[in-house]
Amino acid sequence: MLEEVRRYFRNGSPITRLILANVIIFVMQSIILLGFTIAGSGTAFSNFLTNLYFPAELSELFRQPWTLITYQFLHDPVSIFHILFNMLYLYWFGRILTDFLHKRYIVPLYLTGGIIGAFSFMLIFNISPSFQTHAYILGASGSVLAIVAAAATLVPDYTVNLVFIGPVRLKWIALIAVLIDVIGVSAGGNAGGHLAHLGGALTGFLFIRSYRMGLHWFDGIIALYDNLVARFRRQPRVVYVRRDEKPKQKQQPGRPDAQQAKMDAILDKINQSGYDSLSKEEKDFLFRMSKD
Repeated sequence: MLEEVRRYFRNGSPITRLILANVIIFVMQSIILLGFTIAGSGTAFSNFLTNLYFPAELSELFRQPWTLITYQFLHDPVSIFHILFNMLYLYWFGRILTDFLHKRYIVPLYLTGGIIGAFSFMLIFNISPSFQTHAYILGASGSVLAIVAAAATLVPDYTVNLVFIGPVRLKWIALIAVLIDVIGVSAGGNAGGHLAHLGGALTGFLFIRSYRMGLHWFDGIIALYDNLVARFRRQPRVVYVRRDEKPKQKQQPGRPDAQQAKMDAILDKINQSGYDSLSKEEKDFLFRMSKD
């Protein structure tokens, strides 16, 4: 199983790699939490995980800048539905997006959607009196909504068949997802998460609009990545060997140069035209040389 996972991660599409990364991290979280829970320290592990969640306070972000990326790959280890629906959305819309857009844009868009979604959450929580600044967000929802909105903006009339519903265009699915998050902000509960979703969706929408105008956000980053990989990649060692156009026949000891030259000429003739092309004199000479 581990070999199959490595093969899928090494040879799979960017969507496959993102799904595998999220699922592997979730499984590791769950296993570690199980061990801490059996040991009676489940709360301690949960408190440790907050060091990887994105905070609403700017000062805390300065102390833990890695949370801008780590929170995008972490899900609630005691809730399977959080990661399940995120990965289903990522798979469905990611497959559609890669059919119409270069696959190298997928991972940068995923990360950028999560980053803008995180800062959207931080901004609103710090300027609105309705929310407390001591809060955290986690999950890939903002990143996934960037993929969803990008696909719906790029091919809005692409039709998918939903169970119990039938054919539905992407634009309506994306619109409903955004409306759910708009309502969710006011409904409370997970207001920070819904704000991050909206920020991610806005990222996907703006990315495709810019792409159609000829503004490709990630070309510079991709070029920089390629240059770094090429610089540090181990190059195969090339050995140059000089070869003569025609290999020299090794002269047999005791044979005069004239006889050796005639022998070489006869062998060349055999190589080109066959033994039957030799004259009787050449055949006799070859026979005598073979006896010597």
